[in-house]
Amino acid sequence: MTLIDLIRRASAGYEEGVPESPLTWQVRPDGTPLAPAEYEAGGCEDALARFLVAEIAETYDPDAGDEAQLAGAAGVISNARRNLDNILHALGSGLPTTAVDPGRPAAGFTPR
Repeated sequence: MTLIDLIRRASAGYEEGVPESPLTWQVRPDGTPLAPAEYEAGGCEDALARFLVAEIAETYDPDAGDEAQLAGAAGVISNARRNLDNILHALGSGLPTTAVDPGRPAAGFTPR
């Protein structure tokens, strides 16, 4: 599976919630993420889409089979979801907003 095919597959799911901003708008024709200047020139305002594309592209292995490509992409998106869930949990818990070591949760916070 090529990188653009993997991005297209992920985009199909992303477009269910954000149809006006497909992931494919965040990449070049070969699937590689656009550079920051290209985002600005193209008017791409969807930072989450850029983040998701970058995560998928960083783990892409052109020598891996389709199943491994899908599993790798699902793994990084699952990790991002877990991190976002932890942020939502922290925001809803009334925890202080002091800086913490990014490798450790804030005091009184238990990651899910």
